[in-house]
Amino acid sequence: MCSERTGVVVLGHGSRYPQGLAVIAETAARYQTAHPEYVVRHGFVEIAAPRLEDVLEAMIAEGLQKILVVPLFLSFGHHIARDLPARMAVMAERHPNVNLITTGPIGADPLLCEIIQARIASSENV
Repeated sequence: MCSERTGVVVLGHGSRYPQGLAVIAETAARYQTAHPEYVVRHGFVEIAAPRLEDVLEAMIAEGLQKILVVPLFLSFGHHIARDLPARMAVMAERHPNVNLITTGPIGADPLLCEIIQARIASSENV
């Protein structure tokens, strides 16, 4: 393990429904438990708090020099194509000594097929 602490932001779209926000917070908490080597936070693109920029600013204030933003988006749309890159560019300009990285979205990951099958299997027992 390197001496530099690395941050991970689990990024959701945002929702007016508390249940939608809870899914992102729970996912980040589970990832943190599974990967204690990272400093994990969650944030949202819009509608809800904490907003992406606020999370990044807080992590930078904690002294993190490398932060990966992982968008939990399945499809490629405006936020992935334009909004997120533009916002990350502003943050990178504001903090040139911090390595800010945006991963690709979840997309059509083959693991989704396992999740679909698990949902089907669990519904067959209902």
